[in-house]
Amino acid sequence: MAEGGRDDPAVRVRGLTQVYGPAVALDGVDFDAHRGEIVGVLGPNGAGKTTLLETCVGLRSRTRGTVEVIGLDPEPRPLRLRERVTVQPQHAALMPELTARETLELWSSFYRNPLAVPDVTGPLGVEDFGDRRVSVLSGGQFQRLRIAMALLPDPEVVLLDEPSAGLDPANRKALRRAVAELRGENRCVILSTHHMDEAEELCDRIVVVDGGRLAAEGPPSRIVAEHAPGCQLRFEASDYGTIADLAREHGFDLERRGTRGGCVLVEVEVGEDRLNEALSLLVGSDTAGVDIRRGDLEEAFAAVTGSRIDDEGQRKPAEDAPRRTELPLDTR
Repeated sequence: MAEGGRDDPAVRVRGLTQVYGPAVALDGVDFDAHRGEIVGVLGPNGAGKTTLLETCVGLRSRTRGTVEVIGLDPEPRPLRLRERVTVQPQHAALMPELTARETLELWSSFYRNPLAVPDVTGPLGVEDFGDRRVSVLSGGQFQRLRIAMALLPDPEVVLLDEPSAGLDPANRKALRRAVAELRGENRCVILSTHHMDEAEELCDRIVVVDGGRLAAEGPPSRIVAEHAPGCQLRFEASDYGTIADLAREHGFDLERRGTRGGCVLVEVEVGEDRLNEALSLLVGSDTAGVDIRRGDLEEAFAAVTGSRIDDEGQRKPAEDAPRRTELPLDTR
């Protein structure tokens, strides 16, 4: 595998626009992806994720813009690119009568300098079901087999299109472990996903695509900090007047959110830098049921796009998605 540095993008996309008749699938998308990192393309079904990945490997002709992958224009599908850049599509047809191992051996024969099959099957756990026919593989096993096929040529760039779509939580977790291993091999990995937790857990950087446009880009932590900053502090107060006066003295603005059992439900937006100060005001006061709700990627996505994504990848209104990580804390 060729060496590369962080200052030398393995994938460079500028002004990428893809138009199908009256439909604009991609509209002026820019991003870079480097070796040694996992870049996530995050968005709902129909956002343009698959079009973006397919254009990067030359499976689709772009309408406008430039794409360079390992320094090459992918559109003419040069042999050098096909040997060094691989894609695991969201859907693929394999020979059902072959075993997983036979499938990899056949695939290996198509390349001049492939990795040894055991070098790929071991880390991905494919060896555990290598003797099973493709027709009887589970969803998670089938996905891992397809990733193994993508790795056999020892590529510099690997593109994974919704690798965990349709998998149950256990298989999704196993697949994420396998994908995470690729980061340490100096490969550039680009994966599309609609799972927020997957993007947050796996990706060094995220490209948020919404309606074909680049809505946000950067490390997950930075996207959250920019678009869902601070915390919500919630608690119940039996003596709201006293705690409200105390909060105002320290520059905090409380909001009443209702009542429960004679107590006032209180909410306050707090910056991370003042969270401990706010909590200290509650210690020893007549409050209960305190929890801290921090911003997360789903809330940031809702702020950027005005929508959320359900488990099937469909777009939903943002107001249907209360999302903050709850950390229970009782001060009584």
